[in-house]
Amino acid sequence: MPPLVLVVRHPVTLEPTPYYFKGVGSTLWYNNSNLHYGAPVGCPEKTPLGRCYLDLSLLGATEVDWQPYIFLQDNHGKVWVAQRSSKDSKTWTWKNVGCPFTDSNGNCEMLKWLGATSVRDGLNEPQRPYPFVTKDKVYNLWRDKNEVWHWSDMGCPAGKGKCGKEKLEGLGATRTIDDSSPSERPYLFAIDHNTSKVWSLWWDAMHMTWHWSDLGCPAGECGKKYNGLGDMMTNAMVRTTIDDDGFDIGNTRHPYVFVVEADDPEKVHYLRLLDKKQDKQIGTWKEARRKDRKRIIGVVSVLIHNGIIPVIVSEKKDSRISLEYLAPNDPDKWHGRDYDCSSCALHSAIPISGTHIPNGSGVIMYGYFGGLKEGGYFGEEFLPEFKTYSF
Repeated sequence: MPPLVLVVRHPVTLEPTPYYFKGVGSTLWYNNSNLHYGAPVGCPEKTPLGRCYLDLSLLGATEVDWQPYIFLQDNHGKVWVAQRSSKDSKTWTWKNVGCPFTDSNGNCEMLKWLGATSVRDGLNEPQRPYPFVTKDKVYNLWRDKNEVWHWSDMGCPAGKGKCGKEKLEGLGATRTIDDSSPSERPYLFAIDHNTSKVWSLWWDAMHMTWHWSDLGCPAGECGKKYNGLGDMMTNAMVRTTIDDDGFDIGNTRHPYVFVVEADDPEKVHYLRLLDKKQDKQIGTWKEARRKDRKRIIGVVSVLIHNGIIPVIVSEKKDSRISLEYLAPNDPDKWHGRDYDCSSCALHSAIPISGTHIPNGSGVIMYGYFGGLKEGGYFGEEFLPEFKTYSF
């Protein structure tokens, strides 16, 4: 089971707490910035002697009302949700939510993760998780106000008659909010590697329905191979509307989606969606190029004094870490700041969240920053550290 990292924020201070999840055998363990050593989340089912026996695969995670929700699939194909018993509890509960469909023999099939987010129906309403998976078609798992889980068939981008032909990769999920309503709306982004087209799946609050929107190919070139920018993009694509002087002029947030050319990490393409009418998607693909990038580590969103901005985190050819961020008052101008990281094991470092800190804004990363023991010991493996880079 590969590791997974998620960040949750305090509801008042917005102080971020990063979590590191990893499976050891049939048990899920976790570590966070307040916990030096790994602690067990446990497992969904045990033998009469108390032993875990299901083989688990991590699908993904999202934050729901400032708590981590983890989605896993067992070796029989059933999907499980792990969440804290209460907000301050050290124990976790498991929920069997089944699977979106079964084969001719009634068996669940293994799923591919596309992304997850959580949304509120109003200012005082609880958050509800929205994870998305695929197996030929796209499926959404959601929980109603009575705490009952449901699977919904979202079809596929090109229409139900052509399902199964797409080769989808999730580019992340996010939420947005409109000036005219306090409710949030979920968005999923995916790229079809057969055509290089990027698609969005979004909730139309006006007509109470889901839509697939064709966002075209990055840079208008449909023959190239593009990749998403890391796996931790679940909350990395929103930005508050701001005016020419850098002041917030409303609650509207515009989703961003990022891809990188597979054979050239210097060429990052991004699209900012403008959809105030809610009946169509409007946006233009643009490029954020930098000549000295060695590889892209990921993209995160960062809270600043007047909104939320996206930040590209990359490793440069001289082994330094680079944070590239959009200017608050210019959605097309990128700035950058570099940091020495010659002793970092960057193959294990992924930016997991933007954060607001007293002296500015920054990015939390996890990895090995020159010393293995700082992060604690986890089974037979040293835990990664959490480190903040500010700008």
